[in-house]
Amino acid sequence: MVNRVQTAVLSFGSLAAVIGMFAPWLTVGSTSWSSLDLRSLVVDLGFKEGSIFDYAVSAWVLVLALLAVAVFAGWLQRLVTSGVFGTLGALYAGVVAFAVTQAPEIVPFDTEWGITVTFVGAVVVLVASVWGFVLAATDRR
Repeated sequence: MVNRVQTAVLSFGSLAAVIGMFAPWLTVGSTSWSSLDLRSLVVDLGFKEGSIFDYAVSAWVLVLALLAVAVFAGWLQRLVTSGVFGTLGALYAGVVAFAVTQAPEIVPFDTEWGITVTFVGAVVVLVASVWGFVLAATDRR
């Protein structure tokens, strides 16, 4: 029963992170951008082309795959696999969301709710992933 609650929390956090990814992250006037549009804003945000941030947003859709594998593995009761993929997806999503809020040229942009939802979802996924590791370790005793 506890494993199912952990997996439900992981699933909820993943869903929140994914909804946040597609939601507006930045606006200027009436124009808004989701996280999937960040690649075109790397330089506008003050990051250099070829920087770690540039590479991270170029491969941003990997977050979807990481979280999907984490949830799928969780429902199959593969807690370690779920925890590994959940941790990777959560850290990836959370670090990028945080980096956008700390961008050198964030001033002309208004941040939107998508960043917060993605970040909070990532934190929930990280907590659920660590919980999964603990459950996996206690099940082996």
